[in-house]
Amino acid sequence: MAARIVGCGIGRLLGSLPGRAGARGWPLGVSALRKVASGPPGSAPAAVQTASYPKLRVQAAQQPAAFWGPLARDTLVWDTPYHTVWDCDFSSGKIGWFLGGQLNVSGNCWRPHAAWPTH
Repeated sequence: MAARIVGCGIGRLLGSLPGRAGARGWPLGVSALRKVASGPPGSAPAAVQTASYPKLRVQAAQQPAAFWGPLARDTLVWDTPYHTVWDCDFSSGKIGWFLGGQLNVSGNCWRPHAAWPTH
């Protein structure tokens, strides 16, 4: 259950990249990483603009701090910046992401949509 919830959050993070249509703008079954990799030039943070989907997937799995750190820094507004991106030991159950950081989740959710025209 927790993995499912985390997966949804990651999808929302990647779906909220500046210039993206969001989750509703993509067909079902298209993963969040593929959305980032296939966007128009300049629509994603520098960390992912030039990489292809397979490269992004490998980097996210093998170097989570190097991948997620710049993505979170460039796409979210942090009230207090984090000092450590990733500190996990799966064998002991220790999971830590963006340690020391604080953000307003609801503010980060509505901010990308605030400039949308009202119909």
